[in-house]
Amino acid sequence: MTPFAPIIIGPTPVPDERFEQALEHHRQHNLAGAGKIYRVILRENPGHVGAMQNLIDVLCTHEGRHLEAVPLAERLVSLFPESADSLHRLGWLYGGSMGSPIFSRKKLKKIEKHLIS
Repeated sequence: MTPFAPIIIGPTPVPDERFEQALEHHRQHNLAGAGKIYRVILRENPGHVGAMQNLIDVLCTHEGRHLEAVPLAERLVSLFPESADSLHRLGWLYGGSMGSPIFSRKKLKKIEKHLIS
């Protein structure tokens, strides 16, 4: 079971055939195929929120590359600081998947400062 389902937050995206294709791969649990397309989308459009969110899922659940998912999750929080989904993804990466509670507390304090300012 994956920790996240493919979703989209933020503004409604313009219809995007490649993103729809990636979502279909994701829904069919073809995470390798979905990940390839999400990466292409992000190379061409680094601000594509849906591709960022779903690549985090692919990196974590399929490829076991949690550290590579952190910058994407941090970018999501900077774009949507009040989004529970973005905060959950980042919190899960800091605490649930990368180990050290000390590391997690330090990172979560950084997020907290960002939200208060």
